[in-house]
Amino acid sequence: MYTGPRLVPDGELQNRLSAIYGQRTRDKILFLKADEGIDFAHVQAAIEIARKAGVRVVGAIAEQKREARHREGS
Repeated sequence: MYTGPRLVPDGELQNRLSAIYGQRTRDKILFLKADEGIDFAHVQAAIEIARKAGVRVVGAIAEQKREARHREGS
């Protein structure tokens, strides 16, 4: 898992997210981007850890495939 550009081991994720989101009084939003091949159970576990760390809203980030963007612009 990463928080920004930093790799965070699974066992440290809740502490790292608590440090980030515990200081916030508003905007407790986490933007989540998962690799295409990752098991969904791993994503679910990360969301649950984030909720326990104080995250209130999780937004998913999806990348559009380059071919699809090219076709739409044609």
